[in-house]
Amino acid sequence: METKLYREMYQQEKRHWWFVGRRKIIHSFLQQCIHTPRASALDVGCGTGFNLELLREFSNDVQGLEPSSEVVSFLQQERADFPIIHGTFPEDAMSKTYDIVTLLDVLEHIDDDEAALKKIEKLLAPDGIALITVPALSFLWTEHDTLHHHKRRYTKKELIEKIGRSTHLEIEQISYMNFLLAPMIMAIRMIKKILHARPDKSDLFAVSAIPNAILIGIFSFELHILRFINFPFGISLICVLRKK
Repeated sequence: METKLYREMYQQEKRHWWFVGRRKIIHSFLQQCIHTPRASALDVGCGTGFNLELLREFSNDVQGLEPSSEVVSFLQQERADFPIIHGTFPEDAMSKTYDIVTLLDVLEHIDDDEAALKKIEKLLAPDGIALITVPALSFLWTEHDTLHHHKRRYTKKELIEKIGRSTHLEIEQISYMNFLLAPMIMAIRMIKKILHARPDKSDLFAVSAIPNAILIGIFSFELHILRFINFPFGISLICVLRKK
């Protein structure tokens, strides 16, 4: 990812509806499968580090893995209380195992995503939990994906098949998310395609306070529904895996 996007994300991630809503849903999923703090957790592709803070509730030892040396330097200043490993996933060897591994919108950046899934299995301790989020549905591809160096978007079936081919991990739950806002987002993306939106324009633009609060409320409300049912489509996928 381009360095300028990290700066933008750091400024937006604390308040922007997409990041806040996603964190609330991820927190809910982790609460459902982790009832007492685990010994160790790793956030792969930790970016600006906000999800390291989220994982602190679920583990006494939270580490981040980040391939960008510039971002590692940034994190060592801004998130000095979290150990950051400078490395590339899945290529770099790591001998330690973890009770929790998260890849939050990371898998789509990796050329060999099945090798990454295999590495997740190796990194997990017995009864360990992995939580993955990825962008969904290839027809939603726009310049936003290109700008963020995505290799692909996934369907639920594709992700299940890749997990099954690559690992023996058990899928505890897999669902689309960002379902309630999907019609609006799909319409915006289709319009951008038709109008040939600027290739340097990310979808993560700033939203004023009141619309932002409304969007947070709608998106995060999904956590209550996802406790009982899985959504049939959405802008993203969320998956919880367990190592038996």
